Amino acid sequence: MVSGVENVTIGLQNNYLQSLPEDKFGSILRNTNFQSKVLVSGNPIVCDPGLCWLAKNTTMASCFDNFRCSNMEVNFIDLTTELLGC
Repeated sequence: MVSGVENVTIGLQNNYLQSLPEDKFGSILRNTNFQSKVLVSGNPIVCDPGLCWLAKNTTMASCFDNFRCSNMEVNFIDLTTELLGC
């Protein structure tokens, strides 16, 4: 696990990711003091209640690039807890 490292860019573009689980990505962001950038554009990420953890935490959300949801015509930056059904 990454720990105590800052200013890290994690490139995961175009890898067929469909979700961003908090137990995986949240720990990476916390361990890098929220100084990481996670690039996930080009993935078929489904925007559903599984992303509520990001919609509720703007600090963590700002660590991700602005991808487009595969199941709705919405960019990540425009997601709300209401749209996700949180």
